[in-house]
Amino acid sequence: MKEKKKEQKQNRKTGLFIILAFIFAIVAVAGYWLVRYLVGLQKEGSMIPGLLYAALCAWVTNVLQCEVHEAGHLFFGLISGYTFGFYRVRGFAWIRQEGRIRFRRFSVAGTGGQCLMVPPEFGEKGIPYVLYNMGGILLNLLTAVLAVYACLVLGEKNWYRFIFLVLFAFNGVWMALVSGIPVRGKLVNSDGRNILECARNKEGMRAFWVQLKIAEYMAKDVRIKDMPEEWFRITENATVQRAMPGIMAMYSVKRLMDEHRFEEAAEKIEGIEETAHSLSSLQRFLLTTDRVFCELVGSQKEDVLDRWNDRKNRSLAEEMERQMSVMRTRYAYALLKEKDRKKAEKIRKTFETAVRFYPYPFKAEVQGERELMDLAEQRAGQIDENRALQEPQKCEGI
Repeated sequence: MKEKKKEQKQNRKTGLFIILAFIFAIVAVAGYWLVRYLVGLQKEGSMIPGLLYAALCAWVTNVLQCEVHEAGHLFFGLISGYTFGFYRVRGFAWIRQEGRIRFRRFSVAGTGGQCLMVPPEFGEKGIPYVLYNMGGILLNLLTAVLAVYACLVLGEKNWYRFIFLVLFAFNGVWMALVSGIPVRGKLVNSDGRNILECARNKEGMRAFWVQLKIAEYMAKDVRIKDMPEEWFRITENATVQRAMPGIMAMYSVKRLMDEHRFEEAAEKIEGIEETAHSLSSLQRFLLTTDRVFCELVGSQKEDVLDRWNDRKNRSLAEEMERQMSVMRTRYAYALLKEKDRKKAEKIRKTFETAVRFYPYPFKAEVQGERELMDLAEQRAGQIDENRALQEPQKCEGI
């Protein structure tokens, strides 16, 4: 058994070495021809126009390789038994709703595309996950190889076409590296990390499957509180450190928030923050956002509310001021802590403007966030009523 594990480990190392050697070979070829191009421009005295053109090509090819990456997930997902769910290219999205594929305008800042597929049912062996996650990486590398081959075949006769192909190859390799290295992102894992988590144990694979199922149900405008409860049982404190830790922990809290079980949500957040050391700073901030809201509509402990004004949290709140849960908590804080209705009304208007054109996968979430803001409004009204009832009593006692 030990010998078999050693052999598997050695095979993985060999495979990794071959992949890295292949990637570095492509980068070396692309870098060599790019340098030759720039040296040629310097000799001709046209360095600045050439650099501007190269910069434009760098941006365009990066966008193209981003779309190639998402197309890879789509293609390899389909051949792995997944079905189409959501595909976005820049601000254009195609969504499966009510059995039909519909076109929508939608964009996410900082991302060029997105592909979410509906996974097959979770069986005894789990689900196929390698090709689906590797799809974008494989297509990036394949197109990079084709671009290098085209460079070698076509030669240097047309420098403009040549530099475009070189940068297309370079961006393909770069995107494959960024996606393939197994790291935890601020909100979601890289493709390589997804593969690693799924390969570790069945629980990690199931956590990956649950994320895709949640996205599928969101496409059908299903609230997170109405999704199967068993999906969210995998995120107990004992397991949250390993299986897709950040995003699944956040989903378990979101369900409690959507059910208005604020005390349980607060306890869950405290437990997660103590045990899940692998959470990113952004994931911790979003959990703090929910924790502060729970306290605002609850007993309003000062030590918890003070977290909202922590310098790091305040900075992240400014960066993510258009994120729904952040706007909701800012609204509740203005109403219940600062007692500033004008500020709260301004935040509410900003919220309604921001979510007016939200498509899937946010429509159901928008409804839930509106309800939470309404609850904060009701809580503020109750506090005002109690204060009004107490004031005459104080006068009578004077």
